[in-house]
Amino acid sequence: MFAQFFILSLRGDVIIYKNFRGDIDHRETAETFFRKVRECRGDPPPIFLEDKITYLHMKRNGLYFFFTTKFNVSPSITMELLNRVIHVLKDYCGVLNEEAVRKNFTLIYELLDEALDFGYPQITTTSALKPHIHNETLLLDEQIIDTTAGIIDNLKTVAMGGQRVASSMSSSRPVTGRTSSKNDIFVDVLEKLQVITNTRGDLLMSH
Repeated sequence: MFAQFFILSLRGDVIIYKNFRGDIDHRETAETFFRKVRECRGDPPPIFLEDKITYLHMKRNGLYFFFTTKFNVSPSITMELLNRVIHVLKDYCGVLNEEAVRKNFTLIYELLDEALDFGYPQITTTSALKPHIHNETLLLDEQIIDTTAGIIDNLKTVAMGGQRVASSMSSSRPVTGRTSSKNDIFVDVLEKLQVITNTRGDLLMSH
């Protein structure tokens, strides 16, 4: 299915390269992808064909993540898979930037080995990967500072009702590495509201 997986910096440096099938030269594909990106005015298309090789990519936090393939794959399924891989890497690294990727390249290669086999998706969720991952996350300096601060003040008390909420720094903590003896689970809750009002500000509809 997929021949290669790359993580490139904005300078075109290859940070992570995983060859699943061995049927495409990685030097040509990395150079071709970066040249195509630089030639585009504005944002490049997420999917394009060059020299009979399909490139499917996403840009996150100053990094390019992309698959290459010679097969006729579903664009929607591929972009969903790429999005899941990025989320898994974020969950395990805590933060997803060039420094974190370079520091945790051994962990990332282990994740890719378990997530895809010969280019075919196998395990693409963080919870399902946990029993198979043995490398520890190497924290960045700012993550170590945040973790230390979180130990001192991990939970804050809200004045109204005395409800306890998790520190905002919890979103940058990896799922591996240091764990809390309290077995805390941190959940991000997003709420979306749609409200219609008249010119006087009176509520007409909300859902």
